Amino acid sequence: MRKPFLLTLLLTAVFVGLLFVSWAAAKEEQEQPVQEGEKLPLAPDFQIRNLKGNRVALSDLLGEGPVLISFWATWCKPCLKELPHLQDLYNRYKENGFRVVAITEDAPRSLSKVKSYIAGKRYDFLVLVDENNGVQRKFNFRALPYTVLLDKDGHIVYSRMGYRPGDEKVLEEKLLPLMEKEEEQEGMTEEEKEEGAGETTQSEEGQQDQDEAEEGDTEEVEVKEKTERENAKKVKKDWAKTESAEGRDE
Repeated sequence: MRKPFLLTLLLTAVFVGLLFVSWAAAKEEQEQPVQEGEKLPLAPDFQIRNLKGNRVALSDLLGEGPVLISFWATWCKPCLKELPHLQDLYNRYKENGFRVVAITEDAPRSLSKVKSYIAGKRYDFLVLVDENNGVQRKFNFRALPYTVLLDKDGHIVYSRMGYRPGDEKVLEEKLLPLMEKEEEQEGMTEEEKEEGAGETTQSEEGQQDQDEAEEGDTEEVEVKEKTERENAKKVKKDWAKTESAEGRDE
């Protein structure tokens, strides 16, 4: 009786340990923020179709502002709970160049269901179809929803697996600095342009003053040399007259 009890106890302990390790790993994978000072990885480029059948590449969506990619499916309940919050974020910040791209992992036979669901909810963000799960393999995630936040150049700033109420607030906290940074860079660029223009004007004015000063100095030197030449001629002429007068006296 004792051996089976000990064996059961041992197996229970091993099972609990495995559960704890799995829970810890899942928690670690759920959010993957980039540490400060760490080099931001580039998101893999892809090209898939939208709901109208037109091909769209990730590289076509970059350059104007941050891009949020959300992998989802109609059979994923947490995904359907998250999508309204993504629409809210899109409504608030799309004027700042922010884009939301929802990539469905539904099977091709469910495409009509995806179209009707998006239309019924009146979502107007971009919806793409990962027909062969090729994009999923590129991003290498194992559960839905999977959310990736990119800066305007395509660097992965933040990624998260799964959804819990309140995650959208964390996402907004990650999003705002990206847009502030972009606005600051744009503002600095304009300011630098103005400063550069001012410096150029001052430089041109300074060069003009210098040229005028040099031109004035040249004229002054020329006048001085001309006066000296005339004086020399006069002295020479007077000397010649004096010699001529002395000769006549002799």
